[in-house]
Amino acid sequence: GRVAGVLAQYDANPKVFAYGHIACRVGRRDARGPRVRMNGPFRFTAGAAPMLVSIPHAGTGVPNDIAARFTGAAKILPDTDWHVDRLYEFLGELDVSVIVATQSRYVVDLNRPPDDRPLYPGTSNTGLCPTTTFDEAAIYREGGEPDAAEIAARRGAFWQPYHERLRAELARSEARRVG
Repeated sequence: GRVAGVLAQYDANPKVFAYGHIACRVGRRDARGPRVRMNGPFRFTAGAAPMLVSIPHAGTGVPNDIAARFTGAAKILPDTDWHVDRLYEFLGELDVSVIVATQSRYVVDLNRPPDDRPLYPGTSNTGLCPTTTFDEAAIYREGGEPDAAEIAARRGAFWQPYHERLRAELARSEARRVG
């Protein structure tokens, strides 16, 4: 149908584009079927279609030691992109590669730079390991905020593997395109 036509249109000219929280890489197709891989901070489904969809804010997992320090307001995870992964379940039928975060953006925001630079300089931002919600309510009870060592550990345990998988899948797509 329509999506197949769009994919065919981009086979010869791969592009990277973004729509909301969905980032896509379009390249050539191959004959490999979808495979779902679980890897702690994310679920990954490898598809044969030349597209990668990243869903970084659908995760609701929070390790117990972190959740124990949350305020009541933070425990309901108000900044979660609820059910976005379910909204895009149809991508499996299109054989598209999909990576979905399993951990809450309050553990680590996968859509932030690893050095915690403001995503939008000059505006109110949440960081790599946010301490306030988008409504600027505290995520942690007083004294419970992560320190630099904990932020580095979360970056290594959650952010890094997610982005390594993104890079690997983009490289796989590019290799198929030029190969």
